[in-house]
Amino acid sequence: YVFWRGTTGDIYEANYTASTGTWGHLDLTTAQGWGTATSAPGIGVNPSTNHQYLFWRGANGDLYEAYWTGSWNGPQDMFTKYGFGTNIASPPAVAVTDDNNAYVFWRGTTGDIYEANYTATTGTWGHLDMTTTKGWTQ
Repeated sequence: YVFWRGTTGDIYEANYTASTGTWGHLDLTTAQGWGTATSAPGIGVNPSTNHQYLFWRGANGDLYEAYWTGSWNGPQDMFTKYGFGTNIASPPAVAVTDDNNAYVFWRGTTGDIYEANYTATTGTWGHLDMTTTKGWTQ
């Protein structure tokens, strides 16, 4: 799977089907009715289930998530839904583990590094200002 932000702010996906040896592609923004992305998307794939988690900065500067578990769900504004604080100033970086925990990192508009983390066993999201909490320097 390859994801990118097009010149119009739409998010695109290209996918390869090994059994047929073919590539397909889709404008996810148009197909799913998503809003404009203002950053490159960050993608995490669960290596056990092949579920995909896609994050990007929306036109309002908030972090958005959409996820695929057989079909696309979302997007949801993570800041509005979970109160994640400051707008993002960088494309998000994403990692997903075999047990379906997710970790998303971004630079905030203040220069601090933030982390959002999803714990699959409890179905909850948390977040931290890593710069302040961990004493990191900018």
